[in-house]
Amino acid sequence: MTQKKKHLITKKQNKMSSTMMIYRSKWNDKSTFRMLPLTAECPYNEIIFDPEQKILAIVGKEKKEKPMMLPRLNDKGDIIPAKRPNTDTSWQEQRVMLNTYYEYYIEDMSDIIALVKLMSNVELPEYVVELLK
Repeated sequence: MTQKKKHLITKKQNKMSSTMMIYRSKWNDKSTFRMLPLTAECPYNEIIFDPEQKILAIVGKEKKEKPMMLPRLNDKGDIIPAKRPNTDTSWQEQRVMLNTYYEYYIEDMSDIIALVKLMSNVELPEYVVELLK
């Protein structure tokens, strides 16, 4: 295999790598890490590690329409109280279609480590290694 072909293959394989930066953060008042995109080609908006559940949450760039229940508002923008409040809410609700980003969740620790290494392409910082234990 020529040097040029080898370089092209490596470049194609590493197209997604090194496109995100790891940084310290908080999640529900606990130390964690997040990742943010460094290039426009990065397929994700954000990656967040939940230290309590040991889950990696990934927010993609693609959007989808998702139905959500939101409080019904009057003409002044105030929440309309429910006529017969139930145990969950004391206001009226309406179903609205919202554009939301796709979310992915990874639970297997070896898969989490592999994805974080792939996306950052650096030696994992000590605080990340500690969280992933």
